[in-house]
Amino acid sequence: MHQHLKENPRLKSKLSEIIESAYDYAITGAVRETGLTPKTFPESCPWTFETFMDNQFWPETV
Repeated sequence: MHQHLKENPRLKSKLSEIIESAYDYAITGAVRETGLTPKTFPESCPWTFETFMDNQFWPETV
């Protein structure tokens, strides 16, 4: 990912938009797979790009 950002610096300004889009897609899949309602999950992604890139990152139950 770091290499892609280095080669495409304009992507950096779109990271939060990309993360939110991916999160929305993931919630849709989780709702379909688990039968839980969308309100079960946080409304927006609780993690930042920097958090995702942290090799020590392991999410707790949200």
